[in-house]
Amino acid sequence: MGTAPELVGSGKASSHIKGFDGLRAISIILVILTHMSVLDYLPDTAFFQGRFHPLVSGVTGVNIFFTLSGFLITRILIREQARTGKINLRSFYARRFLRLTPPFILFLVLLLIGTAFGVYTVYPIGLLLSFAYLYNFIPHFLLNGQLSHTWSLAVEEQFYLVWPFLITLLPHRRLAFAALAAVALAVLAAYVLPGLSFPHNGHVYTLQDTFFVSRWFFPAAGPIMVGAFMAVLLFKRPAACRHLALSSLAFPLSAALFLSPLYLPVALLPMAFVIQAAGVAVLLLAIMERQEGALTRLLEFRPLAYLGKISYGVYLYHVLATSTGAAGATVKSAPLSILLFMGLAIASYELYEKPILKLKARFQ
Repeated sequence: MGTAPELVGSGKASSHIKGFDGLRAISIILVILTHMSVLDYLPDTAFFQGRFHPLVSGVTGVNIFFTLSGFLITRILIREQARTGKINLRSFYARRFLRLTPPFILFLVLLLIGTAFGVYTVYPIGLLLSFAYLYNFIPHFLLNGQLSHTWSLAVEEQFYLVWPFLITLLPHRRLAFAALAAVALAVLAAYVLPGLSFPHNGHVYTLQDTFFVSRWFFPAAGPIMVGAFMAVLLFKRPAACRHLALSSLAFPLSAALFLSPLYLPVALLPMAFVIQAAGVAVLLLAIMERQEGALTRLLEFRPLAYLGKISYGVYLYHVLATSTGAAGATVKSAPLSILLFMGLAIASYELYEKPILKLKARFQ
């Protein structure tokens, strides 16, 4: 997803963070496991469904990716601002377009071809909302299995439309406050939105009855803004971040935060998604300062790192062989499904995306 941020405390820029792609691979693995219905085999108990499930669900995988993305995009922009005195928004959006749009267009074309041959069923309004990056606001009755995962693309795009402008307008101290305020707003939305009600045809419905409110920009952007805050903090307080990253508490703190659904009081579980994001952010700092460490080497395992590199394509295309949600593939169909969408993702990356990505150099 563009140029990686510099290492904490290294005093020099780095074009690559070892272990970063491995973390992205973990996020996409969680998504695939969920859409392959693997989590259906968890015991149907309050503990496993209410507390263990948030550790391994596809939504958690997306939130890991959100955290990494918020950190990376923010770091890229504030580094550019520090280096040149400004942010070239035109170049930023050109790079984002070249990275994200061509595979997305290919996905939609393949989906339409499949629909024409009766393989898939797609609602026109759903296709339009997906293309407009508004699928996170779609009501339940219009949800389509082959498009439902594009809600996360919508959240990312909405972040891109707002956050870069705030970085150009706000001093870094206020930028950190803005990121924290956005996290707080996400938590507030997670508590308040589901229970809000409205009348319709003589009945009263809650927003949760009608929409996937957890996918609305607030609260969904919470993990993105956690990552963004960490990037600002790293820029403003590099010594403090380096001290945390190198301390013996870094990995235990990261684990304690990420595992918070296991021990949080029930009343605090709705905010676990941002606490887990904080754990991912701390882990990223620790990895950045331990580029030759054992965990980093494990994350750099070549197949894992490559999966992270093509994770965007895997995320886009896997629904063509699995669908999502309740209509997802079964474990029995997993081998063929994996072969199909992995083959498509690899071919797309090597033959289609790579040549286009070379054009990004014109907008550095």
